[in-house]
Amino acid sequence: MDFSNANSVVSLMNSVLAPSSAVGSSIGGTDAAKPSVDFGAVLKSSLDKVDASQQKAESISRSFEMGNNDVDLHDVMLSLQKANIDLQTAVQVRNKFVSAYQSIMSMSI
Repeated sequence: MDFSNANSVVSLMNSVLAPSSAVGSSIGGTDAAKPSVDFGAVLKSSLDKVDASQQKAESISRSFEMGNNDVDLHDVMLSLQKANIDLQTAVQVRNKFVSAYQSIMSMSI
């Protein structure tokens, strides 16, 4: 089982939480604790992995459709399901971020 997508989601969540802890420490006047992970880079990396799994599934599917004897139907179905799970995970993470953003925006100051 491939846990790279789960690890990228965990690292994405850690990168989201890192700036909030840095803000709390910078209120005291010290700028020593800077977040070491760039949110944009982690997000791009995660989306690139989802895109790569989609491209791989499409490539394997096309190979099977063209009659390549090295590709089994089993491999095609597994790669398509992995790509589908990766995409569903990315959509759910996006939905959580949008929900959190809307919650923050609706807070009164």
